[in-house]
Amino acid sequence: DIGEEATWPAAAGDELWIGDRAGKAVVHVNARTGTITGRAPLAAIPLDGDVLEGVAWIPDKLGRLHGFDAVTGEPKGLLDSQVTEPFVIAGFDGLLWAADFQGTDVVRIKPPAP
Repeated sequence: DIGEEATWPAAAGDELWIGDRAGKAVVHVNARTGTITGRAPLAAIPLDGDVLEGVAWIPDKLGRLHGFDAVTGEPKGLLDSQVTEPFVIAGFDGLLWAADFQGTDVVRIKPPAP
């Protein structure tokens, strides 16, 4: 049970990272077994994330990007996305790209090395 309002999953191998909007948490699921292996509470509603270089980055409604090791679930950092409500992020070529909910801003973010 992910929660009432699941977000789009971020995937790395057999590992999924899914936001629980109603519960304000990020849920780590092993896709092969269907087992929830972790749940990290957030202060704001999670949005749609992505995995880049072994780190699952999940944005929240306050504009922060929460990083988690894509396999172990260990916290890997917190970044400011520089946009309001980064509705969706995408990882490409070592950078994270974040678009705001209104669709007026897109930024690229260089995360710290994993």
